[in-house]
Amino acid sequence: VAEVRDNCRDLLRQSLDLDRLNRKLQRGSCSLREVYSLLKVVEMIPSITRTLEGCSHSRYFPHIRATYVNPLTDFHTEMENLGILIDASVDPMQNNTRMKPEFDDELLELDELRVGLLKDIKKEFNSILSNHGWNDKTLKMEDHATYGHVFRVSRKDDKEVRTKTSKFQTLATSKDGVRFTTDKLSAVNSQYRKNLQTYDKR
Repeated sequence: VAEVRDNCRDLLRQSLDLDRLNRKLQRGSCSLREVYSLLKVVEMIPSITRTLEGCSHSRYFPHIRATYVNPLTDFHTEMENLGILIDASVDPMQNNTRMKPEFDDELLELDELRVGLLKDIKKEFNSILSNHGWNDKTLKMEDHATYGHVFRVSRKDDKEVRTKTSKFQTLATSKDGVRFTTDKLSAVNSQYRKNLQTYDKR
């Protein structure tokens, strides 16, 4: 029984704060990411019930089955259709859980624009590489939490950035390097971030 308890604890540690999530569900205030996370919790239920059944030889098992295994199994069955709907309509992007673009024509159009903007960002990155003789080990492109899409070079390679202030705008200097942008990247990045905001409001 102790081993089963420990295994269940390990499984539950992988999930969200279920009490908090339940309160938000009751208030109707769950974010899309939290709704998707609920699906991940539901998908864990068969593993939990199988773990609980590992103590089937225990004299406590009838109580465990009645109190935990059976209710969890029933809950999983009830949630299966909702899980299918969530999985079909929610896109768990790396930084921004959202509705899948195929769910709506307007969303699909916005997503096509997003993909086009990403291509423009990549084109500007390749242009900077070519024009300055850098390679992708010297120059990095990243999607920064504060600045959006930016370029980054190490602090030891930032001399050229500093000497070309008319072309490059330094945004921040930190231990991992110097982040900067260009007029072109800044304009496209602004469009990209507005696109994501518009998408999220649909």
